[in-house]
Amino acid sequence: MHMNSVRVALTFAGCFLGAGYVSGQELWQFFCSFGSFGFLGMVVAMLLIFLFGVLLLRLASISKMAQCDKLIIRADNKFLRAFIGVSEIFFLVGIAVIMTAGVGALFRQTLGLSEYLTGGLFSILLFFLSLGGHERMVSVFSMTVPLLVLFTLVVGIASVSTFGFPDISSINASSASGENPLLSSWWISAITFVCYNLFSSVQILAPVGVLVESKKRVVVGVFLGTLLLFVIASCIFLSMASLPASSDAPLPMLFVAGELSGVLGVIYSLLLFFGMLGTGLSCLVAVVHFVTTKVRVEKAKIPFTLVLCIFVYFGSLFGFGDLIGVVYPLCGYLGVLAIAALCEHYFHIRKKQK
Repeated sequence: MHMNSVRVALTFAGCFLGAGYVSGQELWQFFCSFGSFGFLGMVVAMLLIFLFGVLLLRLASISKMAQCDKLIIRADNKFLRAFIGVSEIFFLVGIAVIMTAGVGALFRQTLGLSEYLTGGLFSILLFFLSLGGHERMVSVFSMTVPLLVLFTLVVGIASVSTFGFPDISSINASSASGENPLLSSWWISAITFVCYNLFSSVQILAPVGVLVESKKRVVVGVFLGTLLLFVIASCIFLSMASLPASSDAPLPMLFVAGELSGVLGVIYSLLLFFGMLGTGLSCLVAVVHFVTTKVRVEKAKIPFTLVLCIFVYFGSLFGFGDLIGVVYPLCGYLGVLAIAALCEHYFHIRKKQK
């Protein structure tokens, strides 16, 4: 599979653009609720995502390691590698669960359909798509990410034009719906955001990094991907700040789009669905690739994927917002250690090359 800078950018951005990110729920909890300091935290987070994203893909490219445990833990320590591998899989499955819960929340909010039904249908769709592996995943991202960027821009501009430019300094953490004790300040939120996103993406991006040998292609691709993430995040931040009541909705940006126009609400709901599909698919593909490679039994791929999708469905019934507020911060705290280990591995290899 050929990976140019554009495909790297779309795949890198697509790893983050799931239900939590595009709906605004994730960005509200991590950034918007802290007002102007939250925006500063978001800028810092994007810079760190770029730096560590380049490091991750370059490490995979140089080492030719496509498994998260070996990429993060340089030493041949079976206990640490097993801990990292299990943790990574746990959080990837958790994110797939959140995407499925997000689909349930989406169709309940827009069409009044039961999340039991829509979550089940979404899990079936994930099962069949995930059998296509990384090539199917990259194709989905190449289609959905440009549309997500375009229509988030439209909603952002329209919300500011309609509701006025928001005074973000007047927003504080106490205005967040259900203040999260795991995210006590803007800088903790920023660091946690970076670490959980990158930690949960290691197994998704490592096989991609192995395919990209050019350093320039990695840097340009990750830069463009991070730029797309920043544009979307800024539009969501301004949209939600201009209509604070949106923070009480399970899918805040869908609420904003619906307030602007019924047609815009329908379009955004479709884009939300595809964003959730892309992220859920990438998580399942990564989990299946990791486990079947470890076990080395290709015949187990289909039954394992089926069991995984059934588990994802039942896990999604716990609720969208509650899952984001617990799974993501915990992943972020563990991700701090994982990022530090990635850096140690990268600089060790660079030192050996000199």
